[in-house]
Amino acid sequence: MTKLSILSLCAVLALAACGGGEKAASDKPADSTATTSTAPAEPAKAGGDPALDKEIDAGLAQVKGQLPMKLGDTMEMTSMERNGTDIVYTYTFLTDAVKKDNFKVEDGKKAGAQQLCANAETKKYLDAGYSFNFNYKFKDGSNLEVPFKAGDC
Repeated sequence: MTKLSILSLCAVLALAACGGGEKAASDKPADSTATTSTAPAEPAKAGGDPALDKEIDAGLAQVKGQLPMKLGDTMEMTSMERNGTDIVYTYTFLTDAVKKDNFKVEDGKKAGAQQLCANAETKKYLDAGYSFNFNYKFKDGSNLEVPFKAGDC
């Protein structure tokens, strides 16, 4: 998985258009509850195909150093990891305008189908039994998880 293909996924299921992907070091909102762990990173759990696990982990590692990554003015990508066959992206909204109750999951699923299913690299992972899970954290403290599997294509 290349850095470019991972970054292209930032628009999947998001309401805001992806920006240039600049690192958001000091752009965090004052009330951010994100914490940085000092514990060593745990190795990803075994997934499906060991070769695909290695490929996915290498791609995620390329981008992790750029996190948090600002995606426009309303959202940032705060983490990404692989847990077994689940590839998990976490986004945090920086505005009160987007809330869990006005987040259009079905529109996001359609966008996901267009981007994840049409991309040969991500489709390969979906077909091998991997899923993309998008976790959204809203400013009011609520969370929403949107899984995307091969059956969604």
